[in-house]
Amino acid sequence: MFSDRLRVLKMIVIAGLIVVLGWWAHRSVRDPVWVDYLARPEKYHGRTVTVAREARIVSVDSTRLVVTQPEGNIELLVPPGFELPSLPPGRDVSALAVFDRDGFFTLEAISASPFRKWKIVVSLLTALAVVLFLFFSIRVGKGGLALKE
Repeated sequence: MFSDRLRVLKMIVIAGLIVVLGWWAHRSVRDPVWVDYLARPEKYHGRTVTVAREARIVSVDSTRLVVTQPEGNIELLVPPGFELPSLPPGRDVSALAVFDRDGFFTLEAISASPFRKWKIVVSLLTALAVVLFLFFSIRVGKGGLALKE
């Protein structure tokens, strides 16, 4: 059972199992997004929704803020007395909003995410560096995988 026979096949099966279980776990504990709130307004009335994943300002004025996300545009109402920071269209933001059963999202807090693009670039470069390191430091031979000397 624990022999080295078919070791590469065992490693591939285990890696595939880890990927499938990770994907399944990610799908099963997904937080609701604003589209879910609109689909079932009574269930989510009064709850706070995080508007952060890839949110970018489309338009802004003193009474409302429109941001775009992969699911589409969402309109956030700015409550009276809320001091909205100066955020130009196109800026990446994170926001919290309270949902009303009538289908409105009232802005509760907002902050700019100016370094979001840099975080993505650094993450991609790190992943590329790991792949290149593995490519240049591991060889495949008759005996299987081994470190290059």
